Amino acid sequence: VQSIQHRAMAMGADLAQKEGWEGVDNFPLWVPMLSHLVEQHWNATSGVIGETNARPYFKLQGPKCLSSSDEGANESTVRTSPCELDVAVLLGSLSARAGHGLGSAVQEVFPPHDSRMLVTAYHLVESMAPTYEVNSIDDDAGLPGVLIGRYPGDEYSGVIMDPADSNDVCSGYNCASAWFLATHGLAEVIYATAVAVAKGDMKADAMNHHYLLAAMDWALPKAQRGRSEALPGTAKELSEKLIAGGDGVLARAKHHASSDLHMSEQIYRGNNKLPGVTPGEMIGARDLTWSYASLLDALATRADAVSAVSAVSAMSS
Repeated sequence: VQSIQHRAMAMGADLAQKEGWEGVDNFPLWVPMLSHLVEQHWNATSGVIGETNARPYFKLQGPKCLSSSDEGANESTVRTSPCELDVAVLLGSLSARAGHGLGSAVQEVFPPHDSRMLVTAYHLVESMAPTYEVNSIDDDAGLPGVLIGRYPGDEYSGVIMDPADSNDVCSGYNCASAWFLATHGLAEVIYATAVAVAKGDMKADAMNHHYLLAAMDWALPKAQRGRSEALPGTAKELSEKLIAGGDGVLARAKHHASSDLHMSEQIYRGNNKLPGVTPGEMIGARDLTWSYASLLDALATRADAVSAVSAVSAMSS
């Protein structure tokens, strides 16, 4: 949220100056203040950008640690770092990108291709994807990509009971499943990274290395992954492989949409969390707008990535 507040404040400060508003001389001062607050979300000790760094307790919502996805985890489970893992961090980065209008001179604090953002994305996937039965089923079926949810230990199953005092079908940590929104967001981060690589705005380093390898591998069935620890030697080839990885992620999500591409909120994880429901079925809010909007956003960024790669090809020919 604070990354989007920072972008909104930058846009507001420009608009105030353009329109000659009075009594808002402090707007430009708030922009660097919000930038500083966003920067505080980077935890150099755990090596991730945390969703919050000021949570006072962990009762209604878990600490979102790597261990929060463990079978039988609850609020008393030992908190294995990293914690405060949440796909909201990725979505916030995507939504806070500088455009071409108001506030465009103010750069993002954590752009999607920032190595700190990419290592956070890697930990997000590792904290959730291996615990979803549906991913194992899709892997066995030879599908590319991966499905993720909102955060490790997510309690919200998407099943609303009626009447409200009915017993929950599932309660506690890890009742939630994979989300179309979250999975599409992951794909868009991959495409945004491809754009940055093609434009020369990002270089591979020790922090983002594992993420880049994983993102390329998501273009392939699981049986073909992990065969190389080396990254491509050119920006063009790396960008192309990242685009293919993003395509793999979208392909797996699409596999669980209806034949006419209706998308609900979640893709049931399995693990007997909702007895009687088949892993991979859509659950939760029907035709959730976020599911469609996140796909359109991802496809728009994919188009940017393809254009960026084409520009590299034209320059080298």
